[in-house]
Amino acid sequence: MFPGFTDYPQTNLRTTDAATAASYQQWVDALASRHQRHEFSGKKGQVLLWHGMLIHGGAPIARRGTTRKSMVIHYSVRGADRGREVHGPFRW
Repeated sequence: MFPGFTDYPQTNLRTTDAATAASYQQWVDALASRHQRHEFSGKKGQVLLWHGMLIHGGAPIARRGTTRKSMVIHYSVRGADRGREVHGPFRW
């Protein structure tokens, strides 16, 4: 976990200041640079599932009109949802 979010989940990427958000991005970039990049180009009917702690992101759109819609669902064990503990202001 990112050490700059000292009271997570109260402090997170959506609630932190711009300097901490920039530090977080640098931390993620440094962590990701230690691993090989893999791209998934899904074909019709394929599904991709990944671990919630996997560093992930999208690539730039190469050709307009050729992207697919996605659906994101987060599952967690009972009692793990701490979202109600987070209070604004939010930077969404």
